[in-house]
Amino acid sequence: MEFNQKFNEKNEIEDSMSSYNEKVKSIFAETSINKDLVRNAHARELPRYIYEWLLYKFTENGELSPENKRKLFELIEKHYPDPEQVEYYKYLIIKDHQTLSILNKFEVSLNARTEEYDVYLPFFSGETKNIRIVESIVDQYKGLLINGIWGIAQIINDPTHNRPFTINSFNPVQIEEVHLDQFIQARKAFTLSEWIDLLINTMGLNPKKFPKLQEKIYLLTRLIPYVEKNFNLIEMGPKGTGKSFLHKNISTYVHVIGGGTISRAELIYHIGKHKKGLLLTNDVVVFDDFSNIQIKNANEVIGKLKNYMADGLIDVGSFKENSNAAIIIMGNVDLNEDGIPSNRFYFRSLPKTMQDSAFLDRISAFIPGWKLHPIRQEDLSVEYGLIGDWFSEILHSIRKKNFIYLVENMITFTGPKTRARDANYMKATASGLIKLLFPDKILDLDDWDFIAKFSVELRQRVMDQLGRIDPEFQDTKITYEIVS
Repeated sequence: MEFNQKFNEKNEIEDSMSSYNEKVKSIFAETSINKDLVRNAHARELPRYIYEWLLYKFTENGELSPENKRKLFELIEKHYPDPEQVEYYKYLIIKDHQTLSILNKFEVSLNARTEEYDVYLPFFSGETKNIRIVESIVDQYKGLLINGIWGIAQIINDPTHNRPFTINSFNPVQIEEVHLDQFIQARKAFTLSEWIDLLINTMGLNPKKFPKLQEKIYLLTRLIPYVEKNFNLIEMGPKGTGKSFLHKNISTYVHVIGGGTISRAELIYHIGKHKKGLLLTNDVVVFDDFSNIQIKNANEVIGKLKNYMADGLIDVGSFKENSNAAIIIMGNVDLNEDGIPSNRFYFRSLPKTMQDSAFLDRISAFIPGWKLHPIRQEDLSVEYGLIGDWFSEILHSIRKKNFIYLVENMITFTGPKTRARDANYMKATASGLIKLLFPDKILDLDDWDFIAKFSVELRQRVMDQLGRIDPEFQDTKITYEIVS
């Protein structure tokens, strides 16, 4: 059966929202949540994936009672600190000798010279050297040393130590254990259409508001950098299509640069402090609208970024280290009255230093954001999806798996001007789509054909834009063959 037919296939109960919800609740009993609750009661100051975990803890049989809703928001109000009151909190701990419980993301690093732990939390961002943590907490929660953990920590002033703040207890508010096999095996219980809807509901969107298969696959393509190492994605489109909404709420392993100034030290590596930058500490780094981002020494940084996008090597001074962080670049384009870009060179809104064929050639895939409609309140999910924090860990786990060999066994990307780089990028796109749509690796020839065709489309769009600025890339047409 062709892929499109599978997508449109409806079993006798699939049209029923309640039957879909019952299936999700049954198979993902402890890792799913009614997304309608999130839509109607979202604590916007918290990342969505953390809020969903807290919300799940307060639901009973999938429902949030008025009493539990009150308790949930009281907990957030009591423990999630107001950034404007940071000095007052310091006063309460040091001068008033109070014990405070703070909800935040906690990151711990080991100072090799002193053998002491330094603690970073956004709320006390300037006090890293003044916070100590009881060693048994780090021994119990090793994730504090890896990517940090959201939790509620008790902070006191212990006069027996030279640091004014001491964390003496810690309770995570993130899922601590994830079994990827559960996600993989669950795929067999869903039709393709149901599985796609599950993923889109998990992303916080209502799949029924995106009836076309192409729209849904474009939405899911936004997730490929989260499951595929060193994947460089660009999305150009009008404002309001949910680009920022997704990336700010989908994962704890992403850093979104949404404005302000970014330097080489912050992005790549700080030589003076011997500190790794964002590309070495995250799965994904997102540049959200370059028109709002200032880059210090832009030529140097873009040059380093261009080299990194080619081979994954961080090379600053004497420091060299490989990284697998993916890069997402998002830009806005103006549309004409027909809803298509008014200028056929879509990269025009990027910084001039990026409008370079060598840089743009390192883009793996291009999502045409103008083919997705703006997100409205009614476009948000009202059905069951996976809890955001659990899904974040699933994406992080499956990212470590190699699906490229499957693609190489089944698809050959061809064309007189198709290079190894083009083929490798399309293999990565295909691998990412398979991880999302067919994590159990069960595909038929029609599935492979769709995956190949879509992978070509996303890379072909990059090549077409390159042809507008460099004659070398003009008239490049990519094709593919399925190995039967």
